[in-house]
Amino acid sequence: MTKMFSLTSRLFLFFCFLSSLFVNGSMSHAANSSKTSCTVEGSLPWRHVDLSKTAKVEVKPLEGSSEGGDIAIYLMRGEVAAIKTVFLAETGKAEIDYYFGPGGDNGQYLVELSDYRYTAPIYFPDSKIASISINQFVICEGVDPNYPGSQDLSREYERAVQVLSSVRKLLEK
Repeated sequence: MTKMFSLTSRLFLFFCFLSSLFVNGSMSHAANSSKTSCTVEGSLPWRHVDLSKTAKVEVKPLEGSSEGGDIAIYLMRGEVAAIKTVFLAETGKAEIDYYFGPGGDNGQYLVELSDYRYTAPIYFPDSKIASISINQFVICEGVDPNYPGSQDLSREYERAVQVLSSVRKLLEK
């Protein structure tokens, strides 16, 4: 079910986000988690959530995308199961998908970041996808990433953290 929610509903969603952040009096559930749960392998099952069985909440697109964008939050049993964002531009688009494990948005999530580049601006009839770059990684807030060659992922990591932070702020409004 797709709905644009009122301010009251957005505040309720924001309260759900905050509630999950303060589980056990800790701002970072990930810091208390075992190291094995902060791995791509440990979080891959989260990506296979059946989104057709979730409540889909669409919120106003984020600022900063030249051609617009979309944000969809998927709730299962009152918890955030996934957030999907799309940012459109003349010569490409970016999709950043977040998948959450049990407990919803508790500071630990799997990110799939896909960058599409077009051969020409999208409004040209012969424009085609020239390349797709896909990065998949897990983020545990409060735990520094310790990836081999982590500098390679630092830009994508920061983009993912910033977008999720913006979505959380958007829900505060």
